[in-house]
Amino acid sequence: MQDIETSKKEFIGLQVTTKVHDWLDEVVKASRRRKGRKLPKQVLIQAGIELLRAMPVDWTEVGDIEELRNKLSQVVRLVEERQ
Repeated sequence: MQDIETSKKEFIGLQVTTKVHDWLDEVVKASRRRKGRKLPKQVLIQAGIELLRAMPVDWTEVGDIEELRNKLSQVVRLVEERQ
């Protein structure tokens, strides 16, 4: 993963579902309690994107939500096969 603290950043307007937002909040809070410092939500989102980029999937083929679901199902199968 690129060093998020020193890399050049671009602002993107990002909306997530309430469920995802609540999960991010819980992870940040748990990290702060366990480690004594905050793990920014941006770092978690960046890590998720880096994981997607690392998958052997051609994301440029995604044209709509249904195709995205299919690609994500493909990623799940790849991960399950490697366990």
